[in-house]
Amino acid sequence: MKYLHTAGPWQVNSGMVETLTGVPIAYMDRNAGNGTLPVERDSNAHLIASAPDLLTSLKEVLRALESHIDDSCRSQNVNRDVLCPCNQNEIKRARAIIAKTENRP
Repeated sequence: MKYLHTAGPWQVNSGMVETLTGVPIAYMDRNAGNGTLPVERDSNAHLIASAPDLLTSLKEVLRALESHIDDSCRSQNVNRDVLCPCNQNEIKRARAIIAKTENRP
């Protein structure tokens, strides 16, 4: 799938979230008087910078989990909901988060 966002990885450089080649993604103004502390804005910058890696990892973990569940269902000849009912909400939530990051319903 083609991403609509700037490809990662991203890094934090003096309050700026940017690509490794210096393309700006977001700026966290450490002097902004919006009620947040500089340490909080720095943490936000690092969280934003980790977004591409988090998205990739979530997709990989979801694929691995679903593959494992599907293999187990086939080997035991049971429905996914019967084998792993506890994982269904987490899988739906992961899919929804991925859809949100990809700006789709």
